[in-house]
This record gives sequence, C-alpha cells and structure tokens, in this order.
Amino acid sequence: MAKYIVYRLLMMIPIVFIVTILIFLIIKMIPGDPIAIMFGKHPNPEQIARIQDLYGLNAPLHEQYFIWMGNLLQGNWGLTIQLNEPVLDLILERVPRTIALCVAGILISLVIAIPTGILSAKKHNTLADVMVTSVNLFFISIPGFWCGILLIIVFSVILNVLPVGGYVSPLDDFGGWLKCMILPSVTMAASFFASLSRLLRSSMLEVLSQDYITLARIKGNTEYRIYYVHALRNSLIPTITALGLQIGYFLGGEVVVERVFSYPGMGMLLLTAINQRDYPLIQGTILFFAIIIVIVNLCTDIAYMLIDPKIKFGDKKV
Repeated sequence: MAKYIVYRLLMMIPIVFIVTILIFLIIKMIPGDPIAIMFGKHPNPEQIARIQDLYGLNAPLHEQYFIWMGNLLQGNWGLTIQLNEPVLDLILERVPRTIALCVAGILISLVIAIPTGILSAKKHNTLADVMVTSVNLFFISIPGFWCGILLIIVFSVILNVLPVGGYVSPLDDFGGWLKCMILPSVTMAASFFASLSRLLRSSMLEVLSQDYITLARIKGNTEYRIYYVHALRNSLIPTITALGLQIGYFLGGEVVVERVFSYPGMGMLLLTAINQRDYPLIQGTILFFAIIIVIVNLCTDIAYMLIDPKIKFGDKKV
C-alpha cells in the first residue's frame, strides 16, 4: 500500500502541471481587460500601461506562464489585481468554509442515502421501493438553486427559523454558525443523496444475488448481518467511486449554492474574481480546486483498499 501511495503522489506532479497549463490558457481566453475594469469607464492609458507592466500582462503568453509557475514553486501565488492582496491568503481564508460546507453536505447525503438504498433493495418491487425511487428521481431532477430558493422561502421567510444566508464564524457564535450551515448543506445534499441512494440500491441488488449471500442465509445469519455486514460492505465500492467523482460536482455546485445563500466560501471568491477579471485570483482558486480533486481521488483509491483488501491496482496486489 505504501508503494502505491508514493506512486500516486508522484503521479500528481505531472497531472497538476498539465492542469496549470489548461487553467492559464483558458483564463487568458476570458474576454475583458482586468486593468480597464479597475479604472472604470474613463481609464488613463498611461496608468493602464504602467499596471500592465507591473503584473507582466504585456509579456508574451509563454513568459507570463513561466513567471507564474516560478512564483508558484516558491510559494508565491501572486497578488490580486483589484485588492492588491496575496492570492493564497484569500484562498486559505475561504477554504475552511468551503470544506465545512462540502463535508456537511456529504454527511447528510450518506445519512439519508445508505438506509434508503438498503431499504429500497430489501423491499425490491414493493410500495416502499417505488416510494423511495420516486423521491430520489424528484430530487435528482430539481436544480440545486431552485431547491435552495424553496428552502429559503419555507424556513426563512414563512417559518422564520433560519437565516436567509450569510456566515458567522463558529469561534464567535457556534449556534449562529450551525444555523447558517443548515440550509446550504441541505441544498448541497438534495440531489447528491438521491443519486447515491439509487446507486446503492442497484449495487445491493446485484450483491444480494451472489452465491455467498445465499450461503450466509443457509448458515443461519440474521437478516441484519446479511444486509449490513456482508452485502453493504461489498456494495460500497461503486458508492465510494461515485462519491469520489461527485467531489468535483460538489465543488462546482458550491459556486451556485454559495451565490444563493451569500455564503463567503471559495465559490463566491471565484465568482467575484471572474466578474472583476482578476486573473491571479481566478488562476489560484481554480488551481486549488484542482488540487483538492486530485487529493480526493487518491483518498478514494485508499478507501477501496481499506474496504476490500483483495482489490488490485495494475498487475500487483496493493
């Protein structure tokens, strides 16, 4: 296992390098001049030229890329064009909030998806199965922002029990922080738990048809042990795969959710940077997202090995 983890960590280097090239080129294709936006409707050409020289925007693209990469390797993610503040400091300030929202959404999804998926498989082709499947299809079909708006209308406007949006630090007011987290977390989990539940249901049905499940019943194992020990563990592999792949969706979906609830995470930071054409901040934020996704994929493979030691990667058993 240790050799495989080292191998994957080494493989992350060329992957991140390719991602930096793509990020740099795509961002340069965004229309609009960040320096012109900075000076408003009546920019001074001399001031624009001076600022462009300061940020190296007049240099050829390949020179701009190598300068950016050289600074990254030294731990310097650059300065934002609009605020003239370190990009890394702004990102690190927002990362804990985004991770907290992502983790809360995943936990809520798992708490709902695992029992409903097992129930749907256990009660296959019954009324309970039809009801669970129908609810899952409903939540998969609705857009995340629409679900968020409905939650705001019900719990913030009509019932007035939760805040419309915003953020409170848990260090200042833990209760207020929990209230601010509920609606965005539930919105994040709304469609995700439904897809996980459907996947777990189909995986459980496949596992329950295997010979070793029949053998477990013959040996006199209880239904609880058959479903929650033998079947569930082997059904989690595709679920974990989907969970790892959905992290990218979660990070992308957080941009919309954070916008709906005015949640000051990395999604809002990225939207602000795009609106202001702040190239260093856009590059840094997207690169940080990419690094998180690469790390999550590594953790997903490690989870495979912990759940099923028989899994092989390549030609050798890990």
